[in-house]
Amino acid sequence: MKKLTASLKWLDEDFRMRKLPRDAQNDYTREMATARRAVVTAETGAELNHTGSYSLDPALLPGNIEGFSGIVQMPMGFAGPLLVDGEYAQGEFYVPMATTEGTLLASYSRGMRLTREAGGVRKRNGRQRERDGAEPE
Repeated sequence: MKKLTASLKWLDEDFRMRKLPRDAQNDYTREMATARRAVVTAETGAELNHTGSYSLDPALLPGNIEGFSGIVQMPMGFAGPLLVDGEYAQGEFYVPMATTEGTLLASYSRGMRLTREAGGVRKRNGRQRERDGAEPE
């Protein structure tokens, strides 16, 4: 850390960006997200209008992201339908996928079509069978 601090000595105090606010007691609130966006806007001039429009409760996010500041929009589409024959789910399901990779959903949909033609996806929960099909002891 000393090396990093020493390497920043050339940077004038007036030009250093402020640290993003944190709350040791409760960092996952709308207020904290708003405060962090305000600092980024003040420091960079970037307007983050849409980032602060969300319906998600930030209290659900500990363990998923640090320094939560908002939500971004990402392209989303549906692949499928996927035919499922499971213990807890049976039927056809569309699979939502968020991606910026072109042709990804088309590739998944083709795979789901082939899976359907082969009888669908089958899943049973329970004891695992050995390779030869015999019940484990």
